[in-house]
Amino acid sequence: MEFLTAFPGAVKVMPPMDESSLFKVMAQHHIGLALETGFPLNRDLCRTNKLFSFILSGCHLLLTNTRAQVDFLEAHPECGT
Repeated sequence: MEFLTAFPGAVKVMPPMDESSLFKVMAQHHIGLALETGFPLNRDLCRTNKLFSFILSGCHLLLTNTRAQVDFLEAHPECGT
């Protein structure tokens, strides 16, 4: 939470929106946080919609060290970190 204090306004919570609006908003940004906890097991093994949505919006991905995301990044290193 120190980050939020040091950079007020850095994180903005937005209301739910329709799909076309969501992709327009995402396309206005450079980085997509496709973060996962790795728990439960499903979150370690699956590739979530947010991963693909950020790619379709032109965002560079910041990924977590889950099996699915490591596998994806090895196959597509140009998509993220």
